[in-house]
Amino acid sequence: MGEHNKRLHQTKPVSLAVLTHVSRQLALQVKPMLGRPYGTIDHIEGVVMKLSILVFGLVALMGVGPNSAKSLVCNDNTILGLEISGEPLAPTWIINQVAQDVMMIRITYPEVAEITVTPDWIPGEVIVGLTEDAWLDYQAGSFAAIDSLNTLIGVATIQEIQTSSALLLTMDECYHPVFLVGEYAGLEGVRYAVPNIILAEGDDISSTQVGHYTFKHGYGDCPSGCLYEHYWEFHVDGGTVNLVDEYIYDSSVAGVHDSPSVGSVDGFEVWPNPLNPSTSIRFSLGESGPVSVRVYDVGGRLVRDLVSEVFAAGEHVIQWSGKSNSGLVVSSGLYFCTLEGSGWARTKKVVVLK
Repeated sequence: MGEHNKRLHQTKPVSLAVLTHVSRQLALQVKPMLGRPYGTIDHIEGVVMKLSILVFGLVALMGVGPNSAKSLVCNDNTILGLEISGEPLAPTWIINQVAQDVMMIRITYPEVAEITVTPDWIPGEVIVGLTEDAWLDYQAGSFAAIDSLNTLIGVATIQEIQTSSALLLTMDECYHPVFLVGEYAGLEGVRYAVPNIILAEGDDISSTQVGHYTFKHGYGDCPSGCLYEHYWEFHVDGGTVNLVDEYIYDSSVAGVHDSPSVGSVDGFEVWPNPLNPSTSIRFSLGESGPVSVRVYDVGGRLVRDLVSEVFAAGEHVIQWSGKSNSGLVVSSGLYFCTLEGSGWARTKKVVVLK
C-alpha cells in the first residue's frame, strides 16, 4: 500500500452559443488566408465549427479546464498578500502594491535582491485526517460531505496518506490555509485539519501591513536553526524606500543587535512628475560623500546611470532628459529613480508620459 494521486477533472460545459461565436470569429480571421475559391464566410464557418467542437471535445476528455490547474500563481507577492490581509484569497490591490514595494526595495538594496518568501505553510494546501469510518466511506467513494466541499472550493489534486488515513488536498487557488482548516475541520468524519507546513530555509520576507516589510537572511545550519540571521526592516511610503532598521542576530550571543546609520539625505524629490520630456532630481546632503543617481525600469533593469561622484554638503539638482544610456528616448510607463550614498539609499517612482 503506498501513496497515490487522484486528479479531479472539473471541466465546465461549453455551450453551443459559445462555440458558434468562437467559430464565427475564427472564420473571419481564416477567410483572408484561404482566398476566394472556397466561397462564403458560412462555408468557412462550418468547417471551423467542426474543428472547434473537436478541439473542445478533446479538451473535455483530457480534463483540461478552468479549474484543472492553479489559476493564481502562489508567488512571493501572493503569499505576503495572504499574510497581510488574513483573508481566504489575497485582494488583488494588496498583491499589486506588495509587488511594487518589494521590487523597489530590491532595486534600492541589491543585497536583499535574492531573498524570497519562505512561509511556514504552503498556500492552497491542507491535510485532512479522517475517522476510520469516514476513511472507509472515502475509499468506497461515498463520503459525500468532503466531495461536496472539494467541488465547492475547487480541489486540483488529492493525495492519499494511507499510513495516517489522511488526505493532502491541493486547491485550484492560493487560499490561506487558516481558511481551509476552518472549512474542513467542521465536517463530520474529520478528525483534524491542519496546514501543510514546511521547514523554513533561513531566508524569508514577512509583513503584517502594506508598506512595512522585514527581509531575513539566515546562514549556518539552516533550517534546523540558523547560527546567524541578518535582518532588514523597510518602510515604503509614497514611492520612497526607507531602511528603518538593520541588525544581525547571533544565536551564540543572545541579543546581539548591530544597527547602522542610514545616512543623512533630505529633500529628495523628482519634479515634474510625470515628466515630459525631462525632469529635475533634487536632493540635499547633510555631509559630503559619494552619491550615485540611477534610473531603473519596472523589471529592475538599469535604464540610465545619471551620475556617480562625490558631492559636497548642501542642495543639488540632477537633470534627466528621459533618455536611456544608449541615448534613446524611453517609452511611457513607470520607472524608479534611485539615490544611493555610503550606507544609505532612497528610491522615488517616476512616471514618463508622452
